[in-house]
Amino acid sequence: METELKNTEMYDDLERYLFGEVTKNWAQNRELNPAEFRAVIRWKAWRANGRVKFIKNAAKIAEFTKGIYGAADYKELIPFLLEGKWNKQGMRLPLFSAFLGVFKPDDYPVIDIRVMAQLRVENRIRRKTIPDPDDKGFVWYFTVFRDALNKAKREKGLGSLRELDKHYWNRDRFKADIEAVKGIK
Repeated sequence: METELKNTEMYDDLERYLFGEVTKNWAQNRELNPAEFRAVIRWKAWRANGRVKFIKNAAKIAEFTKGIYGAADYKELIPFLLEGKWNKQGMRLPLFSAFLGVFKPDDYPVIDIRVMAQLRVENRIRRKTIPDPDDKGFVWYFTVFRDALNKAKREKGLGSLRELDKHYWNRDRFKADIEAVKGIK
């Protein structure tokens, strides 16, 4: 029982596990093991679990995570991420951004509809900003979205893009909850 509890501790606070141990492991090992890979997917969007075709293939997981590690900057990441094999394997921009955000939380935000809504509220991105369909939104993510978040991070005095992601996500949820309870007697 004690071993089982120890092994499940990571799920008690999945975010702390991901942005602590998994971030550190990836930096040291340059790849994730299948359990770490699956934990990132669980955290971002569990529904993607069935869509990612290589979730049970340790060699593909290593190839994918090592490929991200090997890119010097986003200009090298775009061709890697747009490779047909990753898109055909069920990986899309929101999930890619989750891996980038876990690997380098100071440099890459996790794309989320709630965060985008708050950026629009603050007029940091245009209301009708639509990623270019030819690049599946990657250039937009690495430029417009990331730049808007970096500017907001500096203005708000936050230390990482992850802190800002959480701030905007929570603010959006709070506003939605306030709206949801209006008029309840």
